[in-house]
Amino acid sequence: MKPHIGKKKAQPVKTLTERDVIRMMREAWEAKVQGIVSELDTHYKQADGEKKLTVSPGLKIRHESSGLLYTVDTLGTKDVVLITPDGSRIVVNFAELDKSYALD
Repeated sequence: MKPHIGKKKAQPVKTLTERDVIRMMREAWEAKVQGIVSELDTHYKQADGEKKLTVSPGLKIRHESSGLLYTVDTLGTKDVVLITPDGSRIVVNFAELDKSYALD
């Protein structure tokens, strides 16, 4: 019989307890909640009692200096695509959106 050189013995698998399962479920839930909170944070903020622009597809917003009306097309993590009055699309970051646009 040949010796098993270089082969390691398999380690026993730990049996999950109820506490382990609850801990894993809690970690998964907290990760999901943090993802939702971070998504909301990029789309809605309230600082110093001032409400900032809430953005969702189809929303009509007005550029404050030009008075032109835009429609929100799609949202990214850092920017938003707007449909201009003539039907073309432009990309605006959230900082510029908060600064230069208002709800119609």
